[in-house]
Amino acid sequence: MDQQSTNPSKFKVLIVGAGLGGLTMAILLEKASIDYEIYERSTAPKPLGSATSLGSNIMPLLEQLGLLEGLKEISKPVKTYTIYKEAEDKQGLDTIGGSDVSFYET
Repeated sequence: MDQQSTNPSKFKVLIVGAGLGGLTMAILLEKASIDYEIYERSTAPKPLGSATSLGSNIMPLLEQLGLLEGLKEISKPVKTYTIYKEAEDKQGLDTIGGSDVSFYET
């Protein structure tokens, strides 16, 4: 075995993308004292004018990372949502789905 495989603390994880997934991975690696480097092609954050939705299955991870309470403080609950796509005639939006999610409240 070479030196790197016998001493796992010497490896470095390369994270591609500084989005939600990449930054979450960086936090996890930081907590585990594992060296990492993030590669991102964008030079600056871009305003998207959109919302981010997190499913309930991610909440335990956010709690372990110490992020859940802060996230709850700045979050806004969603009762319903509608999904749109660009209209065929390019003159607006067509509805393609949606749901009432108010019954998921805890």
